[in-house]
Amino acid sequence: APYWLYCPFYACLPNVLWWISRCIPPHKWKRTGTAYDSRHWLNKSFCGLCCASTTQFFIYGAGYIVNFVIVYPWLGLSTGGILLIVLHGGLLFMASLSHYRAMTTNPGAIPQHAEPLPEFHTELKRMGKSVPKCRRTGVFKPPRAHYDRQLRRCVVRMDHHCPWV
Repeated sequence: APYWLYCPFYACLPNVLWWISRCIPPHKWKRTGTAYDSRHWLNKSFCGLCCASTTQFFIYGAGYIVNFVIVYPWLGLSTGGILLIVLHGGLLFMASLSHYRAMTTNPGAIPQHAEPLPEFHTELKRMGKSVPKCRRTGVFKPPRAHYDRQLRRCVVRMDHHCPWV
C-alpha cells in the first residue's frame, strides 16, 4: 500500500487514545469541566474540542510527513536519519504535551470561597472601600479579574480563549 494511506492512522491514533482515556468514560467526563467542583480542568465546548483535536491531528500529521515522506526516503535508517527522526519526534511530542497542558490548565479561575489577602483587606479598609465582589457570582473579585460568560466564573487571566487551545 502507498505510504500516504498510513498518515490518517498515524495522525489520528493519539487523538483517539486521548478521547478514550479522558472524554469517553462517564466517570472521568463528569469530573472534568470548569465548574467549582471539577477535579480536572477542561473547557468542554464542542468548538474548542474540535479545534484542539485538529491541532493534535496537524502535529502528528506533520510528524508522519517529515519522518516517513521526507527523512526516511532521503536518509533511510542511517545515523543521521535516525537522529533526525528522534529529534523531530521529540519536538513534536513536546509540542503536543504543551498543547495538552495549556488545554487542561486552570487559567486563573477564582475559587468559590476566595478571600482577599490580609494586606489587600487592610488597604481597602484604610481607603474606606468594601471587598469587591462579582455582580454575577458574588465571589471575591481580585484586581484585573473579569467575569467569563463561557466559563460562568471570574478569571484573572483572560488570555485563555485561543480557539486552538
